[in-house]
Amino acid sequence: MKRLTIQIASLFTVTFSLISCSNQESAALRASEQVGCKMTQESARQGVERACLEMAAGQSEVTLNGIPQDKKMLENNAPRTVTLLGSIKMPNGEVAAEGECEINTQHHAVINAHLVKGPTTKEQADFLRSLGACED
Repeated sequence: MKRLTIQIASLFTVTFSLISCSNQESAALRASEQVGCKMTQESARQGVERACLEMAAGQSEVTLNGIPQDKKMLENNAPRTVTLLGSIKMPNGEVAAEGECEINTQHHAVINAHLVKGPTTKEQADFLRSLGACED
């Protein structure tokens, strides 16, 4: 009975986490549309995944809990799977969108990715549109 209770609690935690991520992504997609960048969940996931792949390959800055990390140290000392925040930055350094991704640190592969914060200005939306992230 105790084992069943633990399994149900674990299942509830996973389900709650998925719903929370989904709600956060839905809010980001709605906000993006308000500034003129309509994105689907799939196009947003692909954009975030590209940014995360750059991080996984060591081509961009890696942050863990908002703190910049040494890439080699992270690879050697991190757990096999780590959750990171990835940014899509404009040429002027301004963040146009942010996503959260789970990366397999040993294989430099993205396991999961979703949009956390979409564009909030027309300039950010225009930049994402130039990258092909907007559906309109």
